[in-house]
Amino acid sequence: MEAACTIASFNYLPQIRAFAHSFKRHNPNINIFVLLVDDNMTSEDFSNEPFDVILAKDLNLDDFLLIAFKFNIIELNTALKPSFMRFLFNKKNVGKLLYFDPDIFVFAPLDSLFDELNRHSVLLTPHILSPGNAVAILPDTAFLRFGVFNLGFIGMRLTNETSRLLDWWERQCLYYGNIDVTEGIFVDQKWINLFPCFSDDIRILRLPGCNMAYWNLHERKLSKAVDGWLVNDLSRLMFFHFSNLDPLDKEGIMKSLAKPTLKERGDLREIFSEYREQLYRHGYNEEINIRYHYDYYSNGIPIGGLARRMVGSAFEKFRGENPFDSSGNVYRWIMSNNLNGAAKKTKINLESHRTKAKISILDGCLRAAFRLLGADNYQNLLYYLQENSTFSRQSKILKL
Repeated sequence: MEAACTIASFNYLPQIRAFAHSFKRHNPNINIFVLLVDDNMTSEDFSNEPFDVILAKDLNLDDFLLIAFKFNIIELNTALKPSFMRFLFNKKNVGKLLYFDPDIFVFAPLDSLFDELNRHSVLLTPHILSPGNAVAILPDTAFLRFGVFNLGFIGMRLTNETSRLLDWWERQCLYYGNIDVTEGIFVDQKWINLFPCFSDDIRILRLPGCNMAYWNLHERKLSKAVDGWLVNDLSRLMFFHFSNLDPLDKEGIMKSLAKPTLKERGDLREIFSEYREQLYRHGYNEEINIRYHYDYYSNGIPIGGLARRMVGSAFEKFRGENPFDSSGNVYRWIMSNNLNGAAKKTKINLESHRTKAKISILDGCLRAAFRLLGADNYQNLLYYLQENSTFSRQSKILKL
């Protein structure tokens, strides 16, 4: 069976619905499966949706609650990707599977991608197909940090080779699926850099119409065709990835990006307008403030970011425990070591007087260290701080 799938939490239901309806419009006979990374579906009726829903906890992963605790919402949604794909292969009789991020919108039939899976076990799309230039939104170095391939899309056919790759990828994601760029880790995505090293059966899709997104706009331009859209007047637009989009900003291409906007990229205006309209049609205003179940202990206290990472570091110690239980061992360990802190990581306002004052004090401490230590030892101090400022080192430093 051929199928498509996506993964999201309740707060992304409008994106899921927009994706599913766009996919079905062009691929009506293909089943869609959604992994819902939240605890229950009591408030939602999915009986009339064009997709089947599976709850993350029903993947039956060992120590799922510890996994759900140690990752934030983005990390958990991405870390479960290989596990979900394996589940669909093993439990839903899927033979060929296309995964899409929920913020993707489909503009054409995808038969050719399923055909590619007749010849190859894995399909990947690079972030870019040519070097960056003066108008590129991201420098080429960004893809060394975050991954060569964009895992908003991956295609797989069930083969012995795929099973072998999934075994490895799943282990890495469940153990090391964090956003930790300083340690060379970026969720599920960066691991895929190694796939072409591990297998000859990887098809790298160098098609401008696949996975068009803000990071490759410097090399791609849209034009209207009779039956859809063309990229660079050559390649049919198959799907666009509306990553990091603010639906409320009618001129914006991505959050916090001053330029280009749709004023500079008028070729994109029509598809962005259509996508925003679809999000609102599918409940964007209603779903935006839905509470994520795995953000809270059982007593309603929000979970802090450091607590997540430290529980992850002590994973083996807490096997079999429920870290969300406010009467349990994990909760007592977190609170006794003062690890919970502020639950929500807020973006630092570098322009505020308070922040500038704190930064000034830290800078002063470093200048004092330089004068005290001298050039060579100050350089060693910087190396030490770089090595030991990672989360993986904190259990030892904090003597947990």
